[in-house]
Amino acid sequence: MARRWLIPPILAALLVLHSGAGLAQSAAGEASTASATPDAEPTGASVAPRGTPAGKVILLVRTRDDEAVITQLEAELQASAWELVEIRLDSRFGQRPLSELAARNNASAALRVHAERSEIEVWTAAPVGDEPTSAASETLRVDEDSSDGRVMALRATEALRARGLDLTPLSKPDSDEPSASSPRILGDDVELQPVSATDLTGAPFAPPTADEPERNASGEPPGPGRVWLEAGPGAMLSPGGVGPLWGVTAGIRADIASGLSLGASGFAPLNGPEVSADEGSATIATWLLGVVVDTRLHSASSWNADAGVGLSWARTRMDGNATQGYVADSEEVHAVAPSARGAVHFKLADSLLLVGRLTLGATFPRFSVEFAEREVAHFGRPFVTAMLGLEVPIALNRR
Repeated sequence: MARRWLIPPILAALLVLHSGAGLAQSAAGEASTASATPDAEPTGASVAPRGTPAGKVILLVRTRDDEAVITQLEAELQASAWELVEIRLDSRFGQRPLSELAARNNASAALRVHAERSEIEVWTAAPVGDEPTSAASETLRVDEDSSDGRVMALRATEALRARGLDLTPLSKPDSDEPSASSPRILGDDVELQPVSATDLTGAPFAPPTADEPERNASGEPPGPGRVWLEAGPGAMLSPGGVGPLWGVTAGIRADIASGLSLGASGFAPLNGPEVSADEGSATIATWLLGVVVDTRLHSASSWNADAGVGLSWARTRMDGNATQGYVADSEEVHAVAPSARGAVHFKLADSLLLVGRLTLGATFPRFSVEFAEREVAHFGRPFVTAMLGLEVPIALNRR
């Protein structure tokens, strides 16, 4: 009797095991044909499972302002037996490890150019039969004086040859194989698929997420569409007898093109310096609000510099306090203030910069402080504002 009751549970367990094995085989079949991520793999490319030898593919991961170097690289490799695969510029893949992206494309080598700091990342797979950990990764640095596209491309190809890649030109390129002159480029219609493969070094990786912005050496997410916020204490000074105004400076700007930004800035005083004479005294406070255009002058690994021009609206309020025999009055004057400015940005941490900014301008008309119809002080032509504050880049998703 006991054996009869044991038969149904045993049959149920066998059915469950059989169903689970079928599902596992189905999942494995789907994983082995997982398609490329957007701008990371060409349509139809498959993910190489761990232990699969790398193919005869060189991966080019595109970045900002790398056109000159990539063009030279394609010219150097177009006659070789290697297939070129490009990953288009995409904020999700600008900082993904080259080993990970190479694994997704079954590539033997991967290159990524950082033109703004004259560097090239080079990754090569471990030779067949070697341990996965023997894969090599290196960052090549080129002097700024010799950082044109031809020199940087030559350094990259020399590094590939030094790692054992045969880049000898073919006498007759195989027409059935893609050539470097027309590299295979990812398709925009491919959806991101979750995968559980590992890269060619044996380390696990996760698919990139859409909210990870590409960043350059200064912690900035490069490319048009970024918004920057800055704020900090500042001062405004002008010759003519009026003391310094201490206040708060703030600004917002958006990158509208490579190395060019458009924004707004303002200054609000926290004090009102006083001008005194026999007739009485007056306190002066000036506000500034305007538009600015900045251009990048220099970009390094830890700091950047820019300069720009602006046009501001200036509002000055003067409140009088008369001595006996005189009548006090208050007045508000408005003016236009063109200006030129410069700034230096120092990296403190990712997405956090220390900015120092200096602005030189002039108000039209000039602000004048008069007691009993005589000028006792003037202000605004010229004027200087200085600030030291923090700047935060906000990366906007660009799909």
